[in-house]
Amino acid sequence: MGLKLNIATTSLLLLLASAAEVSGDIIFDVTKYGARTDGNSDISQALLKAWGDACSSPVASTVMIPDGTYALGQIIIAGPCKAPINFVVQGTVMAPVDTSRFRAEAGWITFQQIDQFTLSGDGVFDGQGKIVWGTKCLSSAYCNQLPINLRFNFITNSMVKDITSRDSKQFHINLLGCKNLTFYNIVISAPQESLNTDGIHIGRSSGINITDSTIETGDDCVSIGDGSEQINIQRVTCGPGHGISVGSLGKYPNEEPVVGISVKNCTLTNTQNGVRVKTWPASHQGTASEMHFEDIVMNNVGNPIIIDQEYCPHNQCNLKSPSRIKISNVSFRNIRGTTSTQVAVKLICSQGVPCHDVELGDINLEYNGNEGPAMSQCKNIKPNLLGVQLPRISMGISRILGCLLGCHILFIPFSLPVNALTAYDSAANLSSSWINNGSRDIGVDSEDYSTLRPIFLGQGINASFACGFYCNYNCEGYLFAILIFPPARIHNFLEVQDPKVVWSANQNFLVRDDATLQLTQDGDLILRDADGTFVWSSNTSGKSVVGLNLTEIGNLVLFDSNNASVWQSFDHPTDSLVPGQILVFDQKLTASASNKDWSQGLISFFITNYSVVALIGSHNYFFHSHGYHNGTESRYVIFRKEGLLFPSAQPVFSFPGPFSAQYMKLEPKGYLTFYGFFNDIWKVLFNPLLGDFNCAYPMICGKYGVCSEQQCFCPGPTAGETRYFTPVNDEEPDLGCKEITPLSCNASHYQSLLMLRSTVSALILPNKFEIFNKKESDIESCKQACLSNCSCKAAVFWSSHGACYLLSEIFSLMKDAHPPGLTTFIKVQNISNPGDPPSSSNPEGPQSSSSPETIISQLLSPFGAFVGLVFIVIMIGRYLILKGKDVKEDGEDKDLLQVPGMPTRFSHEILIVATENFSRELGKGGFGSVFEGILTDGTKVAVKCINGLSQTKDYFLAEVETIGGIHHLNLVRLVGYCANKSNRCLVYEYMFNGSLDKWIFHRNKELALDWQTRRKIILDIAKGLSYLHEECRQKIIHLDIKPQNILLDESFNAKVSDFGLSKLMDRDQSQVVTTLRGTPGYMAPEWLISAITEKVDVYSFGIVTLEILCGRRNLDHSQPEEDKYLLSLFKRKAEEDQMLDLVDKYSEDMQLHGEEAVELMRLAAWCLQNDNGRRPSMSMVIKVLEGVIDVEDNLDYNFFNSSGLGATEAVHRREINVGFASPVLPSILSGPR
Repeated sequence: MGLKLNIATTSLLLLLASAAEVSGDIIFDVTKYGARTDGNSDISQALLKAWGDACSSPVASTVMIPDGTYALGQIIIAGPCKAPINFVVQGTVMAPVDTSRFRAEAGWITFQQIDQFTLSGDGVFDGQGKIVWGTKCLSSAYCNQLPINLRFNFITNSMVKDITSRDSKQFHINLLGCKNLTFYNIVISAPQESLNTDGIHIGRSSGINITDSTIETGDDCVSIGDGSEQINIQRVTCGPGHGISVGSLGKYPNEEPVVGISVKNCTLTNTQNGVRVKTWPASHQGTASEMHFEDIVMNNVGNPIIIDQEYCPHNQCNLKSPSRIKISNVSFRNIRGTTSTQVAVKLICSQGVPCHDVELGDINLEYNGNEGPAMSQCKNIKPNLLGVQLPRISMGISRILGCLLGCHILFIPFSLPVNALTAYDSAANLSSSWINNGSRDIGVDSEDYSTLRPIFLGQGINASFACGFYCNYNCEGYLFAILIFPPARIHNFLEVQDPKVVWSANQNFLVRDDATLQLTQDGDLILRDADGTFVWSSNTSGKSVVGLNLTEIGNLVLFDSNNASVWQSFDHPTDSLVPGQILVFDQKLTASASNKDWSQGLISFFITNYSVVALIGSHNYFFHSHGYHNGTESRYVIFRKEGLLFPSAQPVFSFPGPFSAQYMKLEPKGYLTFYGFFNDIWKVLFNPLLGDFNCAYPMICGKYGVCSEQQCFCPGPTAGETRYFTPVNDEEPDLGCKEITPLSCNASHYQSLLMLRSTVSALILPNKFEIFNKKESDIESCKQACLSNCSCKAAVFWSSHGACYLLSEIFSLMKDAHPPGLTTFIKVQNISNPGDPPSSSNPEGPQSSSSPETIISQLLSPFGAFVGLVFIVIMIGRYLILKGKDVKEDGEDKDLLQVPGMPTRFSHEILIVATENFSRELGKGGFGSVFEGILTDGTKVAVKCINGLSQTKDYFLAEVETIGGIHHLNLVRLVGYCANKSNRCLVYEYMFNGSLDKWIFHRNKELALDWQTRRKIILDIAKGLSYLHEECRQKIIHLDIKPQNILLDESFNAKVSDFGLSKLMDRDQSQVVTTLRGTPGYMAPEWLISAITEKVDVYSFGIVTLEILCGRRNLDHSQPEEDKYLLSLFKRKAEEDQMLDLVDKYSEDMQLHGEEAVELMRLAAWCLQNDNGRRPSMSMVIKVLEGVIDVEDNLDYNFFNSSGLGATEAVHRREINVGFASPVLPSILSGPR
């Protein structure tokens, strides 16, 4: 962001400078003040007088040094000035040769404390430094006392352009404390033998731009010191010199951080170094981060890429003590050309604070010498490698053993026992073979019961990779695969954590135990099953292969004697890409059939001439990229950690958020998912194809499955009609549906159409008309066209357009799709006797061809029917006696399956795996326990298991049926449920910060929430309740609002939870009578008469609001007797006009916002009115919080106190009578944690 602002500032300053040069500014010409052009007379006094007049001018002005040669002594040109000044130099200004005429460590010309200043013209500042350059600098501090040509101290919003600095005695230009200063089209010139003559040195400055300039010198073209922020260097030609350098850093105490350095589109020629970051060993502490070097050409450059944290130019350093400068977030991208030193990439980081998040992408450097190819040197660093890497950043196993803790490389085999290292090397020679058996097993920490038998196993930079035999779940067969998993957190690599397949050779033909992988003497890599059956081959026989290698970025490579790739897995992608991998024009990703079936599915993703697309089947496109490449560049996309990019770096999908993606996968449902490993789980970071429009994915609910509000169910008949579809798997409804009776062209006269209103395939939504067989039609002709066409499986009619679509294959369908007017007719097969005529009485739906009674009467005689009937009655009776309990328990649970839009139903076995056999308990309470869990897709959840009592069954059903069908940002989401006999569990989204009570009742100043967070929480609760009361088809009264039932996510967004006591209320009802339920202390006075409205929730909201603002419970036994009840205390303080005393004293921020908190207390009082008719609706509460309306006047502070003894006793008496009312539940039962 800062760099973008710098570029914008540059453009503005250039415009202003140009305007100043052609405007009618007052001109102060130094020759008018006595300056002479003889090259000997010092013009210092004349210049100071001209500057003084210009600086005091109330309007913009120009100080002019006209064409000619001038002598100028040491001078300070200072502001502040009254108006902008343009300092134009058209002549040549000469510095004194005699260094005794300069004060030590001062500049020749110093500009300081000036705002809106422009230094321009085509003049020259000649430092005449040739006489002082020499060996004297190497042995003393002499050079440090030499004058700098131009010093800019505390200059702001200014521009330097078109000037030349020549032969400075020390630095040419030095910046200190400057902000928003741009150098444009400047020239800096000094011979290569000049010492310590940095072109531009930047110190403790921000917003500095150096563009379109040429720098030739004997030291760094640009050097960047401590405290530099947002430095932008573009289109600079550098050389000779020492390159462009950050540092050296760490030599002095209290150095400020370096952050936000961008060097781009520069050319370096014949320089000693290229782009580098350097710090002193045994340094003081500091940081350098966000430094990016990109699109740089190196012409015969020594050490083109350097990080040197052992910088010691005169070998007088303590190398035993490491540098304490932390270097992070550094990238070198698209750096190409020739190197004059064999070591082209040198990354030497600190052993004390190793470099972090360093990236090398598309490095192509060729060594000019004859000693061999270019090389790299690495230490205490594990860079992230993307694209081309010349020289290669790698090292052999013998060198790895010497530095297992550090470094020196980016891809190291795990530190297994020494006798195991050879089994898990990263390379192999010809005539090697590996057998798939248990002796290769390695521990795997995964919820899908994975088995991994590695051949190669190694740790990369941001990820680790394994190559070998792999299976999961029931382990019915093995893949030969490459897997990605997070780097080990400790140096014990005997267990792999949650590996994910990113490539496989045999997804359509799994192998068994004792299968063999062989790298033959002829260079072919062959996979055979246990019985010798050929399964897969690389087809590289006779192609000069000499070995096999798993690279640091997860690429399996067969290479020749020149280390060139003959075959690589990156050229044969399956369903995934890893950072650095390229997808070219003739390649595609193909999703697997399902998460448990690795065979190729129907969905693919690939690049066309101009974009990328996603396809299901052979011709049904469901996604086109919005980003396009120009058609002339190479047709490929590359996956980097920040997204998927075209060759031009134009993003196809630009990755949002602070995390870097570790792999991307085309999922069986149609998602293109970017994954990152975060907080010990694989986290879904980005789903770019169709975003949150989940029901539009073509396989979201499998074939024939109907998607509604992100839930899946089968097409169902209306009352009295035949059922034609059943789930493929009752416990996994998203796998789709199957026909009970398959379609048959030979029985087409027994086919009819099942009508599904407002339901359509996502493939024929507007802008996605890739479905063939579209025609103009009326509804009857459309239906008949499908019935008469054997290949047609469904007809979709769009009434508003008269359009008919005939579908030859049915994928997932969308319920309540937009635009309206879309109706789908699915062809179904009826069962009839061969001689029966086809049914035509119901053109919109199927008819049953014959009744069960008719069939029985034809098959049985009267006596046989009687005997059969008796037998059936006996069997039914026996079944009911033996299974009655199960039928009773399961009946209502099964009813949940018939309600469209219900959450996912999980099997108990899946939840056992997710919760590690219910071992990670978060809490326990009256209705059961809550466990932490992780689903197979990596989603973290909280699983609440309900005890098997009849009253908790009501609680369970109320929760599922209430929250299962509604979705709101401020309501906790019910992910799914389990209803398996006595096993009843609720699966919620995981809320990172738990329940509100632990944040407002703890009395810990360090954990106290600030005012804005508390106010936001109150608003969030109000929005959640407003949705329940006013925006659902039926009013939903929560009936148990309390802090324990308000959950907070990682950003402290609040969500209402625990709907087990909720009550539905029709909109035409003014009140509802129900049994007493809720928590004492939060219950409205109308509970004493049983007739309630949604205003009981408003009352509870008022209590919770008070508790949030006061930081204490409604009933607090730790308080003095007179202050024990918060409502009584609130009444007293309101009457005394001392409500400020109630604001949470454990939060300094709340005390600072005391008056605002008191205003919200008045809102709470409005919600607590004894007369529920005087309480506001929750939508009115929101308007108060948003400042739209004010709190009502004349409030009654004589509050009902349900925390008092009498009220509590009344509540307990009612509970005894009704048998199902909530006692005070521990907070853990109020929802997931």
